[in-house]
Parts: sequence; C-alpha cells; structure tokens
Amino acid sequence: MRIRENNIADVFKNGIWKKVMAIVSCLMLLSCSSSRNDSEKENEIKEIIITLQAENNINPDKYGNASPVKVIIYPLKEHDPFFAGDIYNQEEISNKDNVSGAEKMGEYIISPAEEIKLRLPFNKENKMLGIVTEYRDITHSVWKVVYPIPRKPKEPWYRIFWPIEEIWQPELTVHLEYLTTSIKK
Repeated sequence: MRIRENNIADVFKNGIWKKVMAIVSCLMLLSCSSSRNDSEKENEIKEIIITLQAENNINPDKYGNASPVKVIIYPLKEHDPFFAGDIYNQEEISNKDNVSGAEKMGEYIISPAEEIKLRLPFNKENKMLGIVTEYRDITHSVWKVVYPIPRKPKEPWYRIFWPIEEIWQPELTVHLEYLTTSIKK
C-alpha cells in the first residue's frame, strides 16, 4: 500500500481552491457591506438620565423633622464661576457665560423619601452639570455639586464584526441625605 502525498497540483485538480476562493469572496463582501459610521452625531449625547433620590431625613427643621427641598440643575461649560457664588447670587452667576443659553435645565421640589426620574435634553457644548440644593441650614450643608459629563466609551474591537446599534446615555443619581448632596455615577 502506497501513501500518496498531497501537493499543489492535487489541490487544483480536486476543486478545493474553488471552495476556498468562494469563502474568501463571501468574507470580503461581508466586510465591505458592514457600515461603521463613527461620525460626531453618533457620539453626541442628546439627553441625560438623572435620578433624584431623597432620604427620609433631608432638610431638617429646628425640631429635626424632615421637609421638602428645592433642587436646581444647571448645564455648565466651566465649573469655576459656578463654585464662585453663594446661594443668594447663584442665579446671577449661573446666568453668565458658564451656562449655555442662561437657562436652568430644571427646578424640582423633592420630598423626604421620594425618588424622581428625569430625562433631560443635553447640549453638546456643555461639559458638566451643576446641581444646587436649597437646604434650610445652608451654612452647614453641601448644597452644590458638579458632575462632569462622561464621553461615550470606545467600543470593543470585536464590534467591527458584530455591530450593535446601541444608544448610549449617561446616567447619574443625585443623592440627598440630611444636609448633603452627592452624586453616584
């Protein structure tokens, strides 16, 4: 019994090369047909999801009873002018150049132990959000915080072959507890 060695001529005789070429052609066509549009519009944030969460001990009065508090959200281009003002001239400072359109994104009254979910439109010129909480005892509270808006994370390399149409939106939780405002990302 004689063992026959495969050589290049046998590959061409058996027609295997036709199958290989057909597979390679199909793969090339598939890779050309998958469109990846990494334009600026795709990465642009159109809205932001904000959850306002209040504990049952927020904004205590002189007897320790919790009471509602006002939360104001500002779109910011820079944080320095925002932090420069106090609670009484915050409106003045926020209406200057650091806020796009000199408009508040929203003003909300939140009661103790309440949770409010918001979907707010967002302008790409703004880089951060400023959140002001009007506590009763403003001198002993953390009443304003800034949240830098994250950019869309880069997609993994394998998304070239398996693209998924996902709309990425930043989400944050504004946590109000006693006399403190904090942000959970």
